Amino acid sequence: MPLFITSYLEIIFCAIIALKGLSSEDFDGSNMSNLIASVFLIISLIIMTALPLLFVHVITKNKGKLDDPEVQDKYGFLFVGLKTDCQWSSFFSMFFIIRRSAVAIVIIELHEYSGLQLIAIVSLSTIMVFYVAHFRPYKDESMNKKELFNEICGFIVIYILKWLAVFPAINVSEVSVVEKVGWCYIAAVSLNIVVNFVLVGYKTLLNLPSTCRKLKSKYGELKLNLWKRRFHQRKLRYHMKNPNMQIHQFHYEESLKIKVRDEFLKELDSLQK
Repeated sequence: MPLFITSYLEIIFCAIIALKGLSSEDFDGSNMSNLIASVFLIISLIIMTALPLLFVHVITKNKGKLDDPEVQDKYGFLFVGLKTDCQWSSFFSMFFIIRRSAVAIVIIELHEYSGLQLIAIVSLSTIMVFYVAHFRPYKDESMNKKELFNEICGFIVIYILKWLAVFPAINVSEVSVVEKVGWCYIAAVSLNIVVNFVLVGYKTLLNLPSTCRKLKSKYGELKLNLWKRRFHQRKLRYHMKNPNMQIHQFHYEESLKIKVRDEFLKELDSLQK
């Protein structure tokens, strides 16, 4: 997913907080920095509101044609790595954005009602778990499993937080009970972090041979370009020293070409070994 979509929660969170502090005095022109910041805030909110609508428009308009090269060139960033044969799978990024916007609104607007916050977030997390489990939106099955694992871990963490939030209301004062629930919370978060780090490291190790081969190929191309430059430099020096010796010039150039070719083939053989 593009960086903008991945960091959407942080962006919308900051935008909503800034919007709550917005006043008419920011637009009267007395403070130019406040005016510029307010204008950019309004523009960013319009863009973030229009982005889900853009998803709906593009996917519905190009239904059945999302794999076409022209559509991929224009709008491919909206559904990178997602299945395009199922419309519900193509909408994953849109659901991702809507969910993060809803979470930001719930956290900010319901800050005095922790119980309602947790109920709303648990409901959103439950919907996403069922959505990912049913539609499997990613083309790569390992990505579907990873996303489902993250959603389940998030659901467990939120559910544990719900218990920590209701403990004061039900007069749970035993330190041992609160500590056990707290350790469960730490275990769930740690498990999610460790598993994701292990998966990233495993995928990196799997891609390491192909990455090394690409680097060797790039290195071979650079060496070939360097030898070509040296060949032209030698040819230029030869022309300057022997401007009238055409026959000898031909044989000399041919011998240089053969030498460069042999050096390049030897270098490629050593790289492959």
